[in-house]
Amino acid sequence: MEDDRRLTPRIEFHHDVIINRSRKVRKMKNFSKSGAFILTDDSSQFKMGNKISLFMKFPLEEKPTIMHAQVTHIDEEGIGVKFVDLLGRNEEAVEYNFEVFRGTLPLPET
Repeated sequence: MEDDRRLTPRIEFHHDVIINRSRKVRKMKNFSKSGAFILTDDSSQFKMGNKISLFMKFPLEEKPTIMHAQVTHIDEEGIGVKFVDLLGRNEEAVEYNFEVFRGTLPLPET
């Protein structure tokens, strides 16, 4: 069994996200209060430790959110990221959406 080093549980959350202002829309597969997993068709373009920006609009927010993250996991399916410098409105948006959707979506199998 793989060692799960996540600080908080993740929930399934299939949502559009743009990385680093690219024109390509990617899908977030899951997220937690501290990070997310994003599906990519070419994860080799990312390196461990890369700092990236995530542009998205949470379903329960009026305005788009720009979050900074660091790549912590890379596999053939995509990248795992840890949110960094998550403050103010962004922190509130992540926490609020996580709490609402964790009650409506099943937790991924462990």
